[in-house]
Amino acid sequence: MDLKKIIGTNIIRIRRIENLNQTALAKKIDISRKQLCKIERGETYPTADTIQRIADGLAVPVKELFTDPDTALDLDLYTHSQRALEKLLPIFSKMLAEGIIDDMVQTRINKNEDLDIQSKSPNSNS
Repeated sequence: MDLKKIIGTNIIRIRRIENLNQTALAKKIDISRKQLCKIERGETYPTADTIQRIADGLAVPVKELFTDPDTALDLDLYTHSQRALEKLLPIFSKMLAEGIIDDMVQTRINKNEDLDIQSKSPNSNS
C-alpha cells in the first residue's frame, strides 16, 4: 500500500475511534476540511507539521499514522479497551472509596454499640 494511502486510512480509522467527523478534526488541527479530505483519500502528502498536528488532534503518537492499517486491528481493540477502562476508573475509584468509608463508619458504629452495651451491662465495673 502507498504511504499516502496508509496515512489517510489511519487518519480515518483513528478519527472514527475518536468519534470525530472530518469537520471537527479539521477545525481542531486548524486545516481546511477539503485539505483533510485530500489527505485521507491519499491524494496528497501532508507536511511534517500537519502530520504532527493530526497526531496531536487524534491524541496518538505520530508513528501510529504510519502503521500498516491491516495490522492495526489489535491496536484498535487495545485502544478501545484502554479508553473504556480510563472512563471507568474514576467510577471504580469512587465506589471503592465510598465502600471503604462505609466500612469505616460501620466499624465505628459497631464499636460504639459494643461500648454502649458494655457500659449498660450489670457486670460492668463502672
